[in-house]
Amino acid sequence: MRQSRRLVLYPVLLLLSWSLFATAAGNLSTLAIPNEGTASLTHYDLPPTAIAACGCSNTSSEYPTAALNQAAYGSTVSSGPACGLCFNLSIVSAWQTTPPFVLPEDNQTSIVVKITDKCPSDQWCNATETKPNKAGQFFHFDLASPSASVPLSWFPALNVTLYGYSDPGAWLIKFSKVSCESWAGYNVTNSSIADPSLGGDSGCCPLDPGFTEDVCPATSLRVSGATKLASSLSLFNLAVVAVVFIVAL
Repeated sequence: MRQSRRLVLYPVLLLLSWSLFATAAGNLSTLAIPNEGTASLTHYDLPPTAIAACGCSNTSSEYPTAALNQAAYGSTVSSGPACGLCFNLSIVSAWQTTPPFVLPEDNQTSIVVKITDKCPSDQWCNATETKPNKAGQFFHFDLASPSASVPLSWFPALNVTLYGYSDPGAWLIKFSKVSCESWAGYNVTNSSIADPSLGGDSGCCPLDPGFTEDVCPATSLRVSGATKLASSLSLFNLAVVAVVFIVAL
């Protein structure tokens, strides 16, 4: 009799596993961003008039902006909860150089950036809640540079004779969440709004999120009925658990 119960339970448990997986697919696991911490840093090309993932007006790209790794960004597509947040970034050291390149604390290069983009890099931006990126960090900032506001000369230059190059391409930094009042584009007209050309809910670029509690929703939970799917499957999970309990009696 016990054997037949196990045979009944197996397919039910398989259904439960599938439903839990499907529910997870409709949601996005996010990393809570602390007020301060450590991260890795790279830089990428962003055209001067580009409209990045958050949908901020292209005026914002005239000032220091950055992309954030996907799990911390909070959405797989378009805008996410991290959009518009401002951080003070300070370079601590170059990543994996021989000999080590470490900046004294009183000589660390710093900048305040606004998050306007999502970094999808498999190498640097793939951290999860339990697995860091290749630099051992759970957070990664991809700074829009070279640009008028952040030229490559902003980065510390390594001794070419000693290292064989001046730009290591990746850095280890410390970051702190700050009010966007410290950001160079804060008082500039239209630098902190969603670009009007997008229309609807395609963009979200709050002026000072985290300090005004005006935080963007995760777009990936709104597209293709993902939220409704997750809700429906959650009810299905409860039903399956009830069946398992009854059959096990």
